Amino acid sequence: MVPYWMDPSQPASKVVGNDISIHEMVVLTGPNTAGKSTIMRSVCAVSLLGNCGLLVPAAAAIVPFQDSYFLRAASYDSPADGLSAFAVEMLDVSTILRDATPETLVLVDELGRGTACWWTTACWWTTATRC
Repeated sequence: MVPYWMDPSQPASKVVGNDISIHEMVVLTGPNTAGKSTIMRSVCAVSLLGNCGLLVPAAAAIVPFQDSYFLRAASYDSPADGLSAFAVEMLDVSTILRDATPETLVLVDELGRGTACWWTTACWWTTATRC
């Protein structure tokens, strides 16, 4: 995958494409500002474009059919509803668990951010084993 705003044909360009192969579940880890969120959004965009029959920013791509997409990439609270960021996150995850099928692309960024490590691990494990 090459970002659409970078032109790899230009000699002065220092574009480095990403090779991504996903067959099952992937747990993407890395340090802060390593590009994890960018990769997730790019995978979602390429899959959506490919499933719509449009060109994707890649030299070659095999894009499987996805019946729906879930990309949870933001953490926010909802004071008007009396919900903390963790409560909103759990509502989002419950929607994913309820509505996802085996053909659904599920991408969740920073599940359990700001909570205790064991709570984050429990949330991740439950979500991963049920999707």
